[in-house]
Amino acid sequence: MAIFNVPLISACFVWEDLGQGSAVTCGRKFGICQSVAIGQCRNMFWLLLLCLLWMAYMPLARRLEQRATIKFLQKSGQTPIQIWRSLRNVYGGETLSKTQVRQWFGRFAAGDIQTSTKDLPRPGRPRLRLRQAAQVRNLLDQDHRLTLDQLSTKTGLSRSSVHHLLKKDLKLSKVSPKFVPRILTDEQKAHRVELCRQNLATFNANKDLLEKVITTDESWFSVFDPETKANSLEWRPKGGARPQKALRNKAAKKTMAILFFDTLGVVHLEFLPRGQTIDSDFWISVVKCLKESIRRKRPVMWRGGGFDGKTDRDFLLHMDNVPVHISIPSLAFYGENDIDLLLHPAYSPDLAPCDFWAFPALKNKLRGRKFPNVQALQEEIRSLLRRTPKEDFEQALYDMPVHWSKCVASAGEYFEGGTVPYNPEDLPQNTSSEGADTDTDSATDSDLD
Repeated sequence: MAIFNVPLISACFVWEDLGQGSAVTCGRKFGICQSVAIGQCRNMFWLLLLCLLWMAYMPLARRLEQRATIKFLQKSGQTPIQIWRSLRNVYGGETLSKTQVRQWFGRFAAGDIQTSTKDLPRPGRPRLRLRQAAQVRNLLDQDHRLTLDQLSTKTGLSRSSVHHLLKKDLKLSKVSPKFVPRILTDEQKAHRVELCRQNLATFNANKDLLEKVITTDESWFSVFDPETKANSLEWRPKGGARPQKALRNKAAKKTMAILFFDTLGVVHLEFLPRGQTIDSDFWISVVKCLKESIRRKRPVMWRGGGFDGKTDRDFLLHMDNVPVHISIPSLAFYGENDIDLLLHPAYSPDLAPCDFWAFPALKNKLRGRKFPNVQALQEEIRSLLRRTPKEDFEQALYDMPVHWSKCVASAGEYFEGGTVPYNPEDLPQNTSSEGADTDTDSATDSDLD
């Protein structure tokens, strides 16, 4: 502190002389200052300022010390008046008042661990913020698709203020809608829950249930199906130019695959003939072809019997609720031939293994590949199914109870969680091949053995 002596002493002399009214002495002392160089005066000014700042800081430091002491003594079990007396013995005239000691004692007793009030969160302007948040909420109730710029224009607030209100106050995020096959009614949701509970109860009673299930569905496959944006992702250096790709449409030529599989693999595969429409008669003929495949590939399910209803066949047929599957002639055929069905709710591709695994997996492998004709596409589908591991088929079937449980937990709503992300393009389409160039005859899966 020796370096502060000169400016402090000079300032004290000047203040003393002004107080005594001695003009001669003041003039003489100011004359000394006038003889000091300009650079030295500047140094003296800054030194005096630093001294004043130091003098202002010291009381704050002592207050922080006393607060920490109060916190310690409060935890030691002393009363506020005992703490104040202990502080007065140490700090003397700089001791905090009794009121301040009681206030800090109460804070520490309530669980506050801060000894400083600096930079603590404050409420700000709650009334104005509440009005602004309510204004934004009212606008969003009218239109949930409003952008930040539109909200800023309508409310008169800045874009950053609107963003802060949405994120911090209203706790909102902008999300894209999820494509679903259908907007379910309350009755349809309740029906989904009821059937899933029944299937879960049957599965819990018989853990070998899924070993007896043969699931089926049909879907269109195009000769050329362009890649999606997710399929086209490439690893590129950060900041580099993005790759370009021309937009392409699906080819008009296509074929419909009718697939049956169980935990061991494909049981039967058939392609829709050109010009054929799937009706009850055609579907019954497909099921008759299925019985031959079961007899050859799954003798345990067939038990060496015919297909005349006289033998107890140990399998369950699982399929969705399209009209041809549950038409009166089809149901009569199932009853006459002793075919048991595993119940499936309507509009539920998230519960069908063909929809949440088999067909999406096949189409992802075929996207971006162009085949010269429908026969080549059918051969590639057979090849892909032949190379699919048995474990994948088994996992798809054993995912069914998991999906049933998720359906029950979601109160019948559609849910996420398929092995392959759900694609709205994989929704069931028109089963008629009229107008589609599918120049091919019916084909079976004898080469998949």
